[in-house]
Amino acid sequence: MESNDFTPEQLAEAKRLAPLFQLNYQTTCAATVMFQTRLCRRNKTIMDTRAMFLKDMGTLGPEAYLPRRKVVEWMDSNSNGEGEQKVAWLMAMYVYEIVKASSKRERDWGHLVFTDAFVDRCLLVMVFPSPSDASGFSHEDYAKLTKWHAHRFMAMCMCIFHDDAPVSWVRATYVTEDQLEAPDFRLGKSFLSFNTNPFVDPFTERDLPPFFTVTPGTVLPCLLASDVFKIDSVRAQDPNLKSNPVPIPQTVRDKVIGDKNTRVSFRGSEWQSRHYRACARCKASKKRDLNLCSRCTIEFYCGKECQKLAWPEHKRWCRAGF
Repeated sequence: MESNDFTPEQLAEAKRLAPLFQLNYQTTCAATVMFQTRLCRRNKTIMDTRAMFLKDMGTLGPEAYLPRRKVVEWMDSNSNGEGEQKVAWLMAMYVYEIVKASSKRERDWGHLVFTDAFVDRCLLVMVFPSPSDASGFSHEDYAKLTKWHAHRFMAMCMCIFHDDAPVSWVRATYVTEDQLEAPDFRLGKSFLSFNTNPFVDPFTERDLPPFFTVTPGTVLPCLLASDVFKIDSVRAQDPNLKSNPVPIPQTVRDKVIGDKNTRVSFRGSEWQSRHYRACARCKASKKRDLNLCSRCTIEFYCGKECQKLAWPEHKRWCRAGF
């Protein structure tokens, strides 16, 4: 359609959402994606992350992409509902960190995120290697890490939507590569339920990995103060908040902010390894000496030249925190 076919109100809304659409397809920041996805869906716009994922083997690599794809295909064929309502859970992300630069180690990265139509409920699916004595991984470690991710995601949602309708719950489970290779791979039907406390059939789901449901009332303090500051920076991307900023209230901060001692410890050496950043423009990875944008404290650059070249696009959404 030509621009003349739109009303002035539609053009204004499209202009306001333009940087949000751009960001959603470029970022791994869960706070950004959740904030923008709810905003877009309330404007009756569905951002098809699933279609992008199906074309994105190159970014993840086959080892990470293929297991995730099997989970996505299972979700497509087994979500609740009939007919047009068959796919009740919509894909939001396939790799994420709570906020940009919050994942200091590999264990801080989350995997698949699905939401309902209005981003009121969230499902997380972690995809792990097969447990073995050689790698040091165990189902106990996987369950512990999955539960920790559920609490962190719920805490992030409480911050990002503190002045909006709250997310009712976040539910997380995990699958392993050996389970995905089985011809009868499945997740439990109770995992897909919209109920806060779904019935788990002891006969049909007893051998499946556990899932954990976290609500605003049961969330543990698991974010750092720096994480919450960056979530405020994400919220500042909304032009509606620019003239009337609403910082995250102290009551929410008290519930979600912990310290480094609240982080879960794991034996697996892979999860202890340091995660190194890459330049937001040229994607070159460096172990140190990356420049952080001092205004939004979110994007990293390998030098002043890349930061200068990226500014025409970055300035569209770069905002200082509250």
